[in-house]
Amino acid sequence: MILFKYIIIVALMIINGIYKKGELIKGKLTFTSGQTQEGEFYNNKLIKGKKTFSCGQIIEGEYTDGSITTGKITYSCGQIEEGEYYNEELTKGKVTYIDGQIEQGDFEDGFLIKGKITFPDGKIKKGLFKNNELINGTLIYKGIIKKGLFKNNELINGTFTYNGTVEEGDFYNNKLIKGKRQMNGSIYEGDFNKGLIVKGTITCNGTVYNGSFNNKEQMIQGNIKFSIGKHYKDYK
Repeated sequence: MILFKYIIIVALMIINGIYKKGELIKGKLTFTSGQTQEGEFYNNKLIKGKKTFSCGQIIEGEYTDGSITTGKITYSCGQIEEGEYYNEELTKGKVTYIDGQIEQGDFEDGFLIKGKITFPDGKIKKGLFKNNELINGTLIYKGIIKKGLFKNNELINGTFTYNGTVEEGDFYNNKLIKGKRQMNGSIYEGDFNKGLIVKGTITCNGTVYNGSFNNKEQMIQGNIKFSIGKHYKDYK
């Protein structure tokens, strides 16, 4: 094997590197635009190494036909991408934004579609995403856990856990409207308005209240079955 090292100056670039059979296999290209390419080459194209642009953007990794397939992109603003690429777009990996937000998972057209987002304030979203919004998954923030289906960043069906309370069912404006709530040993099940039961069943200390309730969750009409066996019908 015979290798040669040359510095070649042509109209648009300076080539400094090692050649084999007349082709650059390792070295550095410096373009008049300020862009540089440094690393390993095949058929005069970078296959492994680093590209640096005049704007400050840096691409490092492995390439096919001059396009990155695996590696890392550091943008001039400080944003960093790492992972697998197709047609110069991240398909699987991690994005770290300058404010500290981190997205990890599968990407499509520049958006996370499956994975996890960690926000600077500690909030975590994980699951399936559309247009950067969680649509099916879990949200965790300061002891609050929401799990299920989301629309416009709000839980619409699933489970909401907070301060020892567990709510399960359908939600609107972050309030339970139909389903079940377990709180302080009591169970509330039925229809809710602004998070308060209005029709259904409350089970508390073995006593079952079945009927309609006011805005203080006090029974206004229905049946009561006590734990000791007594049963009151048509309570008003």
